[in-house]
Amino acid sequence: MRLFFALWPPPETARALTRWAAAVQRSSGGRVTAEATIHLTLAFLGEADAVKAAGAVREVRAKAFDLAIDAAKYWRHNKIVWVGP
Repeated sequence: MRLFFALWPPPETARALTRWAAAVQRSSGGRVTAEATIHLTLAFLGEADAVKAAGAVREVRAKAFDLAIDAAKYWRHNKIVWVGP
């Protein structure tokens, strides 16, 4: 199991990002990430067993906050368009 810290947007933000991604996809190709899996990865921790991952989930809690998504980038080496702060 791959373990990482991520921020998950509210449903309305995920919907807006999915619509934006679909528009980009129509003009440039590629795949659109499913709305339910849209997230902002903060840190990739690597492989972990399921028991350790479940323990980590119980330990990590934070209050909601606002974060502006104001940049769109293209990673040419793996042909990924992404957005973030």
